[in-house]
Amino acid sequence: MPPSPAKVAVFGVPSAAGGRAPGLADAPRSLREAGLLVALRAAGLRVVNLSDLSLFPYRDDPEHPKARNAEVVACAVRATADEMTRALREGFTVVLGGDCTLVAGRVGGAWAVLGEPVGLVYLDANADLNTPETSPSGTLSGMALALALGRCRDAVSATSSPAVLPEHVALVGYRELDPGERQPIGDLGLALPAAAAKALGMKATAALALDAVQNGDGPDPHGWAHEIDLD
Repeated sequence: MPPSPAKVAVFGVPSAAGGRAPGLADAPRSLREAGLLVALRAAGLRVVNLSDLSLFPYRDDPEHPKARNAEVVACAVRATADEMTRALREGFTVVLGGDCTLVAGRVGGAWAVLGEPVGLVYLDANADLNTPETSPSGTLSGMALALALGRCRDAVSATSSPAVLPEHVALVGYRELDPGERQPIGDLGLALPAAAAKALGMKATAALALDAVQNGDGPDPHGWAHEIDLD
């Protein structure tokens, strides 16, 4: 009897709450319409297609210039974490975002299910380690990794405790750092700028990142979730 195909759970979070423009919320629908689920099934996977969450909209929020739209971001993070606790019990989970702030909900929900600290490989052209005190724009997507590390607890109530520990984070591909991001980047398991990643090549970069997030204490790789962001 042939083995059952591997199972993949998919859900979307149409959120632009922490972003710079409203279009980010269209990402889950656009990825589905582009054939993502069809491609996963064609690869031999059993897809558990979970419903997308409700809309978490963008707004400029000039009344809170240090942490824009924080209340809606907090709702999106909490909802993402709750859905992660259900989705991961179905299998390997693909989350369709949305803006980068959702990472705090993803890893926080994964930690709750697995019962141990999770590993995070964070690929972004920006470090996203600003806080409301250091951010030049107040846009929370530029604080996304700081949110996940519990460094913005006064601005976003849903991130009052760390969703991931710094020693289990590999930051890969950043091109620039704001002054306030230079100190916290030194606490991460790996911080590899884009130029270094390009010089090393994809295979070596991936190996370094995976080795960094596990640290001998990381989660079972079968319990990891994968994230797709367009921010």
